Amino acid sequence: MRTLVAAGAAAGIGGTFSAPIAGALFAVEILLGEFGVFSFSPIIIASVISTLTSRLIIGDFSAFTVPKYTLISIWEIGPYVLLGIISGLVAIIFIKSLYFLEDRFDNLRLHPLLKPILGGLLIGAFGLGFPHIFGVGYDSIDACLQNQVGLWIAFLLVFSKILGTSLTLGSGGSGGVFAPSLFMGAMTGNFIGSIFHRYFPSSISSPGAFSLVGMGAVVAAATHAPITAIVIIFELTNDYKIILPLMLSSIIASFMTVGLHKESIYTMKLKRRGILLKEGREVNILRSLQVKDFVSPDFLKFLNTERVGNIIDQALGSKHYSFQIVDPQDNYVGCFSLDHLKKVVLQKDLLDTLIIAEDLAVSGIQLNYEDNLEQAMEIFGREDVAEIPVLKDKKLVGVVKRQDVIEAYNHEISKREATSGLVQKLKFTHLTKTVDIGKGYRIMEINALPSFWEKNLKELNLKAIYKIDILLIKRIYPPQTIPLPSSDEVIKKGDLLVVAGHSKNIEKLIKKGPGSSHK
Repeated sequence: MRTLVAAGAAAGIGGTFSAPIAGALFAVEILLGEFGVFSFSPIIIASVISTLTSRLIIGDFSAFTVPKYTLISIWEIGPYVLLGIISGLVAIIFIKSLYFLEDRFDNLRLHPLLKPILGGLLIGAFGLGFPHIFGVGYDSIDACLQNQVGLWIAFLLVFSKILGTSLTLGSGGSGGVFAPSLFMGAMTGNFIGSIFHRYFPSSISSPGAFSLVGMGAVVAAATHAPITAIVIIFELTNDYKIILPLMLSSIIASFMTVGLHKESIYTMKLKRRGILLKEGREVNILRSLQVKDFVSPDFLKFLNTERVGNIIDQALGSKHYSFQIVDPQDNYVGCFSLDHLKKVVLQKDLLDTLIIAEDLAVSGIQLNYEDNLEQAMEIFGREDVAEIPVLKDKKLVGVVKRQDVIEAYNHEISKREATSGLVQKLKFTHLTKTVDIGKGYRIMEINALPSFWEKNLKELNLKAIYKIDILLIKRIYPPQTIPLPSSDEVIKKGDLLVVAGHSKNIEKLIKKGPGSSHK
């Protein structure tokens, strides 16, 4: 699904701007984040086919009429550095304005159908004074590139387009941010270029050249994708001479924006929905693991009425560093650590009749049975504890240990890497019968036992019973390969399971029932 979404994005950019390379890089740099051959290849194919289709229907020409560019003087580098800085600021204003107005419209107590109507009225009224903001703005961009837009008009159109686009999207209208970013960049470049060209006409290029570089710089800053921005402008111009100032301004703009605003205009929307696109692969590993699967019964608890003298004797003689407190009905009260005992251990006899367990209890350090390990890791990062109590209906059912969470994370990373390797291997060859991965662990392909048929992985619970992970399901009918199957995946007759675990546990699984066999 991730690859298909990226392929669609690549096709959109490639076909729209007749820029197949930039389309593919856009998808990889912003959405996919990797250049694996099996994910990158369909993206390239989609971008190329889209570009060919577009050229077949509307002709083989660039989206914009781009003038030839020449670097007149080395002194031009200074204005291009300034353009990169200002482009970064324009991108930040754009991002913040877009989500500010989106929040304002979300908070309006209006019927959902009235919000886009209000947005349309505001845009229409504003557009009476600045009609350039309507549509994608290609005509205005062309005018910039041909030096046909005045200095102050360009300045005003930067902010007009920001407001118009933000009103459109914030009120629920349909539109994108890529073409508006090009528009803002062209106007920003025209404004900066016009100022320098006016005072240094013999050593500074025309405003059109700055407009072209500004397009790339604002796109790079807003999307946090400088490679895509550089390549798309290069493809639009087919002129290598623009590449030096383009690279300089785009990287400066991106660097500024990333430093001042961590999320791009695309990832910001996902983050607000709780989706971490860039960081999410590792973070979401812990989010996908449930606390209830890692509850340990190995903990030491005290009644809330226990005297501190007995607590010190038991705690200091145990292997634990954290301790749980419950009431007589086993309801959770709180926890404490060895550090808390340091304050009273020297006055044990004096305080024995004055302090009970409940006086030591620290509340708020707890997990619910249905929480995930990401929430556990947040508590470990915030509190200096070795284990966190797990509650179910306010009852203490066990603890989650820091070491278990770290091991679970490392295990999932290794499992996903192994699965990725298996999937790639299956593209070229047949899987070998058994792969030893060291220390008695192996990856093996087995036939699904008859007792597994028509049951999902959650019902089978192989991980808990046999300490075995199913990395892959090879289904004969319909033919498909299912890497890292979810707990809801139902095993079918004839399925081949690629399992990973200790060789002893795999053998136990194989011998579970009559008629089982393995490759």
